[in-house]
Amino acid sequence: MAGQILLLDVGNSRLKWAWLAGEDFEAGGELSHTGRIDPETQLRAEGMSHPEQIIAACVAGAAMETSVQAWMTRQYHQSVTFLSSPAQGCGVINRYSNPASLGIDRWAAMVAARHSYSGDLLVVDAGSAITLDIIRGDGQHLGGYILPGLGLMRAALQGSTDLKIDMDIESVKPDTSPGNSTVSCIQHGILMAVCSLIEASLSQLEKRRGETVQCIMTGGDHQLIAAGLNIPSYAEPLLVLQGLARIARSTESMQ
Repeated sequence: MAGQILLLDVGNSRLKWAWLAGEDFEAGGELSHTGRIDPETQLRAEGMSHPEQIIAACVAGAAMETSVQAWMTRQYHQSVTFLSSPAQGCGVINRYSNPASLGIDRWAAMVAARHSYSGDLLVVDAGSAITLDIIRGDGQHLGGYILPGLGLMRAALQGSTDLKIDMDIESVKPDTSPGNSTVSCIQHGILMAVCSLIEASLSQLEKRRGETVQCIMTGGDHQLIAAGLNIPSYAEPLLVLQGLARIARSTESMQ
């Protein structure tokens, strides 16, 4: 496969990758990290050869960028292009007064959603932090919200109170009913808070716009949150990588 581009989505706790060759998008895999990556880590890449270009969306800070660059240098002797959000491109117009300060993961997710869905959209990325971004059907970004992710909310509550509860994150159920134990009260309350924000944001936008708004979900906790919602949503686990692929295909965006 010639002309391959390696796409990297570097979050605060996980890194995902995919390959792009022309119009062919091939999902790769993911790995967890703690702020750095061992340069000896092997990238699973069945059937893939040396990339001509490596494009990354990194929101994990400068130290992580340095670690990713060292890793890619060790693996492919290749430099990494770390993207930042532009004022506009790929059919989306950035609402931020300082466009580059908008997280590149949010930008890539909006680009992908804009090209996969029509009309007004609410894009929700449920990772270490939860972000909501509103996009009009004409591509205008109307702003959004940022709040701690489910895990950060639990950790903040336990770390700031005497509620020393052993909570198994894997056992959390998509339940927003009143809890009947301290653990279930915490779990259900956190999920209820997030779901309520998503539902209220979508409802307000629909009233303002006078039309149906589609909710697009991505991020590590998107399935749990989607199951707790009282509104329909569409799951797109690779939304950021798909946005990077769209950006990579756009000559204008890569100039």
